[in-house]
Amino acid sequence: MLGDVPVDLVDMDGRHIIMFVLVAGIMVLAAGAGIGGGGMLVPLYLLVGRFSDKWAIPLSNLTILGGALANNCFNLQARHPQMDRPLVDFNLVLLMEPPTIAGAVVGTLLNKTLPSWLITCLLALVLSATTYRTLGSARHRWMREGDRP
Repeated sequence: MLGDVPVDLVDMDGRHIIMFVLVAGIMVLAAGAGIGGGGMLVPLYLLVGRFSDKWAIPLSNLTILGGALANNCFNLQARHPQMDRPLVDFNLVLLMEPPTIAGAVVGTLLNKTLPSWLITCLLALVLSATTYRTLGSARHRWMREGDRP
């Protein structure tokens, strides 16, 4: 998908191969870090894949879903290293999933109804706030680790 114009599989070029390799790398890092990776995937799909924001965001969500399913295949049978219980906290899953699904539904409806310029502005706002919080957290951890002997 180049902008809002569909692209055939035969129209794929080297840029798309690079994008697939980068997406795979991001998903491996995201799985190790325990994050979804959407903050890195959306800009990648926008800049390298040249998808429109109306397509980059859902494609990012689908990629994250695939990564989450793969992580669950590995972690469902795992046990907590220090306690006699599963590694996955199913009570937390039951608590977190309904609002997550509701947010996905609302986001999908907004993505379909809002103009592209507003989606881009909201995306920039969310990614800026996420970057600010992540850098603040990284700085805090770095300062705390510097205090150790």
